Amino acid sequence: MCNQSGLRRRLPALLARVLFGRALPARSISVGLLGALTACASVGVPRQGTPAPSPISPNRPTFSDGTSLVPTGHVQLETGWTLTRRSAGGVTTERHSAPEVVVRARVSDTIEARLLWGGMQWSEADGPGGGGHGDGGADVAAGIVVPLCDQGEVLPALAIEGLSTFGIGSDAFSSGHADPTAKLLWSYGGGRLPDWLAVGGNLIASSPTEAGDRFTQTAASVWATVTGPGPDTSWFAEWYVVSEPANNVASTQSVDFGIVQRVDPRIAIDARAGFGLDDRADDWFTGVGLSFLF
Repeated sequence: MCNQSGLRRRLPALLARVLFGRALPARSISVGLLGALTACASVGVPRQGTPAPSPISPNRPTFSDGTSLVPTGHVQLETGWTLTRRSAGGVTTERHSAPEVVVRARVSDTIEARLLWGGMQWSEADGPGGGGHGDGGADVAAGIVVPLCDQGEVLPALAIEGLSTFGIGSDAFSSGHADPTAKLLWSYGGGRLPDWLAVGGNLIASSPTEAGDRFTQTAASVWATVTGPGPDTSWFAEWYVVSEPANNVASTQSVDFGIVQRVDPRIAIDARAGFGLDDRADDWFTGVGLSFLF
């Protein structure tokens, strides 16, 4: 069952601060979150006699976020590289993103703070009129994840995530505005499913800005993972749809699949590939990643 009493007291204020409340300056949010992450890192090394944390479970490399939190008193760093190819209007663009960074820290029993950066971006375009090059830094975002319900016999685990960009990336790769996003996360593994199978997904609502105009964007995803041949190997497949990926652009659908391999209880590597299901989505994309639990 959901433990809602404490949640009802804390969640509105938390989400209001991250998303809409009192518009904290980006510098203040960054300093506060970095302070929390540093505090968690200072206690990340287990004391003698302290039980070892659960094995690392990164969100990478899927489009979706999971419902699980990092172990209390620990910090998780997830990094990666992505290559994307897109064709539109006779122009083909390839873009590299690295190092994609997510820092996750458990700041209380029921709250995980997240700091995200899309990394540096390098793009090359080629078309009938010639080519072009662009580079710069992606935007930075910060947010929190709060569990709503543990998994039951039939019902999935639920969590809510709120985050916002700061609008401080390069002009070509940032809107220049704080763009909020809210997510409902769900997952179900074991229970009435085989122990080696888990499913989940996200429902997402965002308010991005393009050329100074703010619009509403929604998205949904569904994923499935299969564990094996050993407990440290997970294979996944995922489908997702994004409405208005850009202002006044019709929805796009994509699929991806890949593997996450724990090489140590605190280290995981991943690889993925995917492609669009319509001519508005990316032609294809691929990437690799590396995650650490401290």
